[in-house]
Amino acid sequence: MTMMTLALLQAAPMDRGFSDVLNDLEAALKDAAAQQADLLLTPELFVCGYGQEDRARAMAVSQDSPFLRQVGALVKAHGVGLVLGYSEQAGAQRYNSAAYFDPSGVLAHNYRKQYLPCDYEKECFSTGSSGSLFTVAGVQCALLICYDIEFPENARKAALAGASVLLIPTALNAKWRIVSDVVIPSRAYENSIFVAYCDFAASDQGPGFSGLSKVCGPDGRDLIRANLTPALITTTLDLDEIRTVRDQLHMLQDVARTMLP
Repeated sequence: MTMMTLALLQAAPMDRGFSDVLNDLEAALKDAAAQQADLLLTPELFVCGYGQEDRARAMAVSQDSPFLRQVGALVKAHGVGLVLGYSEQAGAQRYNSAAYFDPSGVLAHNYRKQYLPCDYEKECFSTGSSGSLFTVAGVQCALLICYDIEFPENARKAALAGASVLLIPTALNAKWRIVSDVVIPSRAYENSIFVAYCDFAASDQGPGFSGLSKVCGPDGRDLIRANLTPALITTTLDLDEIRTVRDQLHMLQDVARTMLP
């Protein structure tokens, strides 16, 4: 039996400096460690916040930056893996990225958002490319960011490549809550995989985020769901459920067969 415990940090949307981000991460990692989580997932652009061009530019950091090395040290101290949404500077390019730190604090995987849905993102960030799989607690995982999951091909590609868990930092506007309510369960169901979707807490300020972060099981049902307020929610995934569901729902197997030459 393979198990994986996920913690989702539904953070309050606010403007913070790097030191405040580190303090918030340390508190969340400590809480996640107390609940024996294997991984802590944060929202999209957790470090700089979503929606302000000046902050996205001013707080952009490279993968080898002192700030991300400090993040790695916190992860190592608490022994919990971390997916961190941040503004990445890579030479002259800037990306809306998510970095995975393994429990030893190593930045082991970095994903750059493929689809940029609005003028703010198109002006601030370059377009990323499709990501590869990485392993968390022995489980094959893949990263997408927010709008990426609204293209069914992205989830299907990850599932066919062998992903059991999709991890999705997001900054969903409340007017598009149908994504959390309908699209996320659908992606889990149609691929028979686990999907974790982590948003900021709802707010009347700025974009008005959706809240309602959640994890769906391979049958599309919610395993856990936050409300509208800041919270750290935790759930344990039983990866054997994927095999059980796929014995009854054959969509992924059928589409894989039709794609063969």
